[in-house]
This record gives sequence, C-alpha cells and structure tokens, in this order.
Amino acid sequence: MLLPCNRKIPAAALLLRAAIAVTAPVAADTTVAPLPSRVDNRTTPYFPTVISQVGESCASANAVGYIFTYEINAARDAPVSDSANRYPYFGTYNFLNDGSEINGTYTMFVDAWTIIRDNGIHNEIDFGSIEPRSTKWVSGYEKYFRAMHNRVASIDSLSFLEPATLAEMKRWLYDHGNGSPSGGIFTITASAYGVQDARIADGPESGKWIIRKFGTSLSSGPHSLAVVCYDDNIRYDYNNDGKVTDTIDINGDGVVTQADCERGAFVLANTWGESSGDGGFIYAPYRLFMTPLDSGGTISNRAYFITVRKEYRPLRTFRVTLTHTQRSAIALSVGIAADSSATVPDRIRSLRQFTYAGGNMPMCGYDESPAIEIGLDVTDLLDSIHHASAAAYFLIIDAKDNNGRCDALSLIDYSGSDPQERHSSQAPLPLAAGRNLIRVTAPPMGIVSGGTTAERLFLPTTRHSGKSFRIRLPAGATGLTLFNAEGKTAFSSIVSCPGEWFILPERVPSGSYFILISDRTGRKMHGRAAVVR
Repeated sequence: MLLPCNRKIPAAALLLRAAIAVTAPVAADTTVAPLPSRVDNRTTPYFPTVISQVGESCASANAVGYIFTYEINAARDAPVSDSANRYPYFGTYNFLNDGSEINGTYTMFVDAWTIIRDNGIHNEIDFGSIEPRSTKWVSGYEKYFRAMHNRVASIDSLSFLEPATLAEMKRWLYDHGNGSPSGGIFTITASAYGVQDARIADGPESGKWIIRKFGTSLSSGPHSLAVVCYDDNIRYDYNNDGKVTDTIDINGDGVVTQADCERGAFVLANTWGESSGDGGFIYAPYRLFMTPLDSGGTISNRAYFITVRKEYRPLRTFRVTLTHTQRSAIALSVGIAADSSATVPDRIRSLRQFTYAGGNMPMCGYDESPAIEIGLDVTDLLDSIHHASAAAYFLIIDAKDNNGRCDALSLIDYSGSDPQERHSSQAPLPLAAGRNLIRVTAPPMGIVSGGTTAERLFLPTTRHSGKSFRIRLPAGATGLTLFNAEGKTAFSSIVSCPGEWFILPERVPSGSYFILISDRTGRKMHGRAAVVR
C-alpha cells in the first residue's frame, strides 16, 4: 500500500518532459524474440534489497538505489551482493537536498542521474558510513576518481499515451529492447494520497496487493517508483461487472483502448521498506499508465529510463582542494580554451553536483571539516578542441562572499601509460565574491573529439614507392585523420581498405603526425607516425 513521500512540488516538474531527451529503446521485433507473458527482474543477481528511504528521498532512492544500481550491474554482469557493486543514493541526494533529509522532490531522479552522468558516483565501499545523514560529502580524490568510472550514458523517456509504448517498455524489461541477456527497469511518478488498492482475487498471484487507482492531485503526495516486472496474466475486474474484459469502454471516454483493459500489470518497487505492499512491491495495472492523473493514472503517463556506460575511463581530471564553512555559497564549473595562453575559457560546463549545494554547512557536512578534496572529470571538454593541441583548463568558482579558498588545483592526464599531473600556479587562491578563475595549461595528448576514450595503437609507416608513404590500419577502420604539430588537420579520408596499408597522398608533407582512426562500431583509436619524404 502506498504512503505519501514528499510535499514540495517544484515548478520545474511541469517542464520535466522537455528536460529529458525522448529516445525510444530499440524498436521491438516480436518476430525475432516473442515476449514471454511474465518478466521479473527482481530475481536477477543485479537487483538490490528493498530500500527504506530517509525523509523525502524517494526519487534519489529510486533513481540510484534501484535503477542505476540495477542497470550498471546488469551491464557489467556484476552481483549486487558485493558491496563494491552497491551505490548509496546519499551519493546524489546529499548534493540536492540543501542539507536536510526532508528537502526531496519526486522529480529529483533527473538531477540524480545527471550527477552520475557528469561525474559518476561512489560505491558503498568508498562512500563509507552514511553519517552525518543527508549532509555527508565524500573527501578524497582517489574515491572520486573511482566514482568517475560509474556513469549514466543517457536519460530518456517515452509516453504511454503512444500506442506502441506499452510493448516497448515490456521489451525494455525483457531484454533492454536490443536482445541483451538481461532486461532493464524504469521509473514512473504517481500521486500517493488517495490511492485505492485491493487484493487480487484469483490466479497465481491471488491475495497480492494491486492498485485500483492512484491519487488524483499533483499536490497530494507525488511519488517516484521503479517498475521492475510485468505480468500479462494478472486479471482484475475494475468495473465490478463480474467479467475481466478488454472490449468494454470501462472508463466512459467513448472508445476502447488499452486504458480499458482489465488484464496485465507491472510490479512497482517502493522505497518504504518491506512492510509496504507485498514485501515492498505492489502490482499496478497497465491501464493506469495511460490514464490521466485526475482519473487515477500516473502523473505524467511517462516511463523514465537510463542507459549506462559499461566501461568508461577518464582521460583528464581535476584534483581540487577547497576550504569553505558554507558550501552553499559557492558554485563550481569547469572550462577549456583551445589557446593555451587564454585567460578565459571558450566553453564552460556547469556541475549540478556542486552548484550552491548542500546547505549552509562545512564542505564535508554538518559538524565536519570545512576542507574537502574532490575530483572532477573534464574529459568531455576535449570535444571543444577537435585536435591534439595544448589547451588551457579552468576551474570556475562563483562565490557569494569573500570567504573560503581554493587550496590546490591540478590537472591529471591519464592518456598515457602513466598519469601525468600538472599543478596550477594560481592556487592557493582566496575566493572573492563573484567569479574566480583558476587555470592549468596542459600540453598536447593523444585525444579524440566526441568525449570517447581512445585506444592507443602502434601505427607503422613505410615508404611505398618513390615519395609515397603508407600506414598500416587496423581491421574495421573506416576513417582516418592526420593532425600536424600545430593541431591542424593535415589530411582526412574515408578508408576503403580496412585492415590493409593505406597510401598517403604526396601532398601530405614530411613531419610527425597525431593520427585519429574510427571504425564501424564508433570506436576511436589513435597513434603517432612520422612521414619522411
């Protein structure tokens, strides 16, 4: 049975649909793999134990404790029984709740996933004790660096008002819509006050709880829940006519649609412990997912889901040490300029995680240290360079007062065989009210645009004939680009001889080149080669 989770209704909730990229799972092909009548992802080794949330943290508990934990473990085939594969939702909630456990919102799952997408999340080992509850921020660069490997790739949604969505989300639960050996799970939002529920009367699930109707007001206990299972065999007589049908207009709208069907239900995972529903779970009929809120359906009639990065390796990161007694007085962002002598960045990326966040308390939490060491992944900023040139990287600190300081800043390059760390000569820096820029200049490295980790290759070159030179390309190569020492494109071509020698035209002059190669799977590879005419 459902209880209200949170009371705050942000105006941004009305813009939730626009805030999320609408990207369907891979279209279902039932001729290839017909869907079974029931899929239950609770039985996999990836699904965690039922969560008992703190305060109004339903969205974060659901987004991180259930959805992300399950999805990253399913992608990696990693058992949730190992504490290294469990991700405390406080790792995002404590950046979003203004320092109080009662400051959650039912739409906060988007912010939680955004934090993980941009900078990762700590596992249970690195996060450690949850105390001080709802205010703790982890300190220690190496912990943040390990967190960077745990990432959301995309945040997506689909509307159940589209006729195909029910089948697509069932297939998502079955095999992620792409034939994966494991299925996915997703999030929905519903009003908890005024929920009507009952016991299933017959069938294998007889006696289990099922929701007849959600609450009908957005101002009445909006809540976030995970969908973890579907069962086409669930039957319930909603209009009490003594029959279970799918051909009668039971909602009185003049047409017969899925919203009138009395067969089939999803299983929702709640975040109020095992005393809620049946051990923390409850059935919700398909029909409610395409029923309007004011008639007892879900709030947005949408499914929200993520894809994750099975493997990710940061190429460049910031190690930052900060001291401040009121962490909500500062906002951090990162930037880059292609000109290594630049004093302001060409591109800036904000950090939801560290934007006037966490309440008026020291950096590490209530009654904790005002000094903190964090790590920030700046690999995605390499998109702005588009070549292997030197660049200026910036930590930007917007401060509301003249308190606090940046004690240290360094840029760490992981593109080579050994990490290279370059320290900023501008730190330590006392913070002044307004914008503070701290710069680190970095030399060229073997990087690629697209924010993708590149694989380093050995690329032999030989004289072909006369003044012609050739490069041995790996199997599957489809594109080749050469950058000169200044980072400018010297040559680019679509490759028509993958896995063979590629002959460079004579117009490519002698010199040392950074070489970028792509293949048909989207993989990026790089190396260096010398051309001597």
